[in-house]
Amino acid sequence: RSRVKGRLEPTRAFGDGKYKSNKFFNLFPRLVQRYRETGWTAPYVTAEPETSERTLNKSHKFLVLACDGLFEDLTSAQVVDGVQEFLNASPDAKQGHNAATWLTKKALAAAAVSSGLGGETPGLLDYFVRLPQGRNRRRLHDDITIQVVFFDHEGTFPPQDPSLEAIKEPEILWRYRRAMAASAKRGGGSEAVSITIPQSKL
Repeated sequence: RSRVKGRLEPTRAFGDGKYKSNKFFNLFPRLVQRYRETGWTAPYVTAEPETSERTLNKSHKFLVLACDGLFEDLTSAQVVDGVQEFLNASPDAKQGHNAATWLTKKALAAAAVSSGLGGETPGLLDYFVRLPQGRNRRRLHDDITIQVVFFDHEGTFPPQDPSLEAIKEPEILWRYRRAMAASAKRGGGSEAVSITIPQSKL
């Protein structure tokens, strides 16, 4: 898909000063060398948001708030279909998931296909989560942040009291953090961490 100067996905962002001013661009000698012939005439992006207003009605069931990492792997239509798939899934299939983690799984599977690793491969999500931050992980997929908001038009959702129960972290993440902490105590690095996730959890 198209990127700003072949590199940056969003056209609106905090930071990324080199795309906003040549003053910052000149602080990156490798980029200056790379674009010596084709040129670099910032600004290409802005921090000013693009906003729009929508009037909600009963046909609007949910809202997906996500960073560009999700839409790098899935189209908007696939994201909507993914949430609907989650809503229609059986309780067993939903176990250990919420709508956001369900979409994360689908995005990682799509990233795996585009990277030549296969799609719904057993252990795939475990493999992606355990990848240390850095270039190797970014070659396979971008960071993904998702929040799914459901609209309770009919007032049928059970009342929620945040003080009574904290939002549960997806199982694969807390198991990974626990394994990382145990590895750190033993003096190991992220490469030394290995956890096994049942196939039903992927």
